[in-house]
Amino acid sequence: MYALAYSAGRVRCSALPLDRAVSLADRPYFQRAVSEGRSQVSNYFVDRLTGKGTLLMAIPNIGPFRQQVDSSTGYWFDVAM
Repeated sequence: MYALAYSAGRVRCSALPLDRAVSLADRPYFQRAVSEGRSQVSNYFVDRLTGKGTLLMAIPNIGPFRQQVDSSTGYWFDVAM
């Protein structure tokens, strides 16, 4: 699954239809991606939207002068455990 979130954590679009507002602001991998400006991989967790075991890669969007722009990209990977 693919999603795009503002740097404050609010998901602004997702490959999975959203029926409510979703925020990643409290997720440690997202906080690290925004604060460090580097891609981060989460620990295994149960996704709030799907209820499935998941790993996520958060990738900060970097502008042409190496500054972080106001969004981060996330890729979810369903994990059966």
